[in-house]
Amino acid sequence: MIGKQILDKALIRHNVNEVSDNMFGNCLEALIGAIFIEEGLSKTNEFVKDKIITNSLNTNFSDVDFKSKLILRCQREGKKVTFKKIQESGPGHKKKYKMGVYINGDKKSENWGFSIKSAEQLCAKSLDNNEL
Repeated sequence: MIGKQILDKALIRHNVNEVSDNMFGNCLEALIGAIFIEEGLSKTNEFVKDKIITNSLNTNFSDVDFKSKLILRCQREGKKVTFKKIQESGPGHKKKYKMGVYINGDKKSENWGFSIKSAEQLCAKSLDNNEL
């Protein structure tokens, strides 16, 4: 998935109908190898830290897991919580997702994010201190 976030699909040469996640991963691996060969270990280290590790941490993790917190809260209160994808837009390498959170079938929040997970977190965060 990181390869999909970093690499532009239009720049990957291929003979298939759709670029798979594995192809993005293979291209990212090849890019890292090329940086190492051309620039050395220091520049490779810099690239991996800046573009992969930092980017991954910023987009995939949060100090608080609002979704899990909301699910546990709903379980305690005997309510059913579901997350549904409402819409997606943008090109493959910069896709955005609009997710909704439903409690007992009623939509309580909707938010956009650059991943489904981040949009779900934003939905749950908006309900963090609200009445369900």
